[in-house]
Parts: sequence; structure tokens; C-alpha cells
Amino acid sequence: QVGLSSGAGIELAGTGAGLIGLRVLGPGASSWPGSPSDVDLSTVSLDGVRIASGAADAMVQSVEVAACATALAVEGGAKAIVACAFLYSVRGIEIRSGAMGAVFVTRTRFHACTRGIRTDGAAAFDLLTLRGGTMSACGHGLDLVAPASPWRTVEMSDLEFSQNLEADIQAGRRQSLALRGAHLDQSGKRNGAAVELTASGSTVQAPNLIVENTSAENTEVVSVQLSGGTNLNLLASGDLIVLATDPDDVDDLWTRLK
Repeated sequence: QVGLSSGAGIELAGTGAGLIGLRVLGPGASSWPGSPSDVDLSTVSLDGVRIASGAADAMVQSVEVAACATALAVEGGAKAIVACAFLYSVRGIEIRSGAMGAVFVTRTRFHACTRGIRTDGAAAFDLLTLRGGTMSACGHGLDLVAPASPWRTVEMSDLEFSQNLEADIQAGRRQSLALRGAHLDQSGKRNGAAVELTASGSTVQAPNLIVENTSAENTEVVSVQLSGGTNLNLLASGDLIVLATDPDDVDDLWTRLK
């Protein structure tokens, strides 16, 4: 257990640093938590594991982190995050200023975090790839804050989203998202939407979304701004806009005009 309430429990620096097969318990719990009631994060600002600014090709594999403000903070170059679990923390992963290039996350579980993954607007990385894994009982599964400068690509496949309270995915402007082979449930949603795309009033920079082979029990996408010459003059309130279809011709994800 890490006794510090702030700073970083473990920091990866330099080139090629790695962390494999470790369990990190932050100061928010006295023993490994089994429910949110076992955790108190009111005075905790600790990063359980931090990839330091200037680091390159850091690798985190089969690591479990719980009861921290941020379970894994990425401030440098991350080669891969594989088969990890980030639990009962304010943020599972936070990608911050200093992160560059591509961030690859696979077969990783996020549970009972206010944000499963949060991207800082100051982070200059250009690609986030998520393959396999689950995001459950979080406020937001993915909180993709708009980057401050050029566009970012987020590739997501084979993900299970369940019981997330606010939204499974929320994405700000200047981001292109692809969601493939995923499942989004309807339980727990306070606002009734699984996916929220927000453009902050700027349609030319509105986020893009491609959805393929995805099952969405709650099928409403809200706060979408369409750009690129889209003509809505012929549509009436209550009409559907189909965002994706499968070969079986079953519509997977759509939105309503309000």
C-alpha cells in the first residue's frame, strides 16, 4: 500500500521502463476495496502509477491500481498498457500534457471511477487505441476532452460498457472516433444517452463518429452538431438519422431530431 496522499506511488522514467504484475493500493482505502463504500478519496490526490514527462516507450502490463485520485497518469510516451485493472479511483487513466504520439490500451478493465479514461485538452498525443476490456459503473467511461490544437483520432473496438452513469463516451471537438464491435448498455444512464458528441458551438470542428457492428441498448446520441454541408431542411422533428448499419441491415446507432 502507498501511504502518500499526493505525488506518485510509482513513477516510470527514461526509455523503455516497464511495470509488470503489481498491485498498487492507494491511500483511499485500508484494504483492497470491493465496493465504493470501502473508499474515501476526499483528501487524496495521488497518482498510483505515473509515466513521467519525457519518458519514452513505457510499458504497463497486468497491473492493478485502486483507491487513488488517478490510477495511471500518462505524462510521457506510453508504448502499451496491457491487461490492467484500474478501480475505485477518481480517474482510471488520465492522459496529460506531455503525452505524445500514440497511446495503446488493450484488455484493460475500468470499474467504479468517476472517469474511466480522461484526456487532458493540453495533451498533444494524436492517437488513442482501445482494444478489448470493460468500463463499468463509472461516471463517464471515456471523457475525451477536446484537444487544444490539431485533430486527434480515437479507435475503439471490442469494448463492453455497462452501468456508466453519465455517458459511456463523451467527446469534444476536433476528434475523430471509430467505435467497432462494442456493446453499450442502457442501465444507470442519468441523461439517457450512451454517446455524447459536443462541439461547443463550432460545427466545423464538431467531432466525427463512425460506428460499426456495435450493439447499443440505449441508442440515442445527443448534442450532435453536423457539419460539412449537411442539409437538414427536409427533415422534421422526430425523424431519425442513421449513423451506421450492419450487413444484416439492422440499425445499430441513431439519433433523433429534437
